[in-house]
Amino acid sequence: MRIIAGQEKSFNGELVFGAGYSVGLLNQEPQLDESKTVKEIVHSHDRWFLDRIATHILVFEGNSEVTFFEGSFSEYEENRKKRMGNEAPKRVKYKKLMS
Repeated sequence: MRIIAGQEKSFNGELVFGAGYSVGLLNQEPQLDESKTVKEIVHSHDRWFLDRIATHILVFEGNSEVTFFEGSFSEYEENRKKRMGNEAPKRVKYKKLMS
């Protein structure tokens, strides 16, 4: 894929695209920070992936209120902190239906 996307040049041959044809590549191999734990790396990779894929966020906040946000996950997190402060999201406690 790197050859097709034009990122890898060490090959012999020629690739010609038809009119109106374009190629994009989503890098799946970000540089890892060796000072972080595996959990921190996976968490940051998830954010990295979400920021490149998500364009709209639909989330339950506060007292199960539905919030729609247009933008990346990092932009949503920044917006949520401005609106709700640095307080971590709280899990909703459900009442038992039967005892």
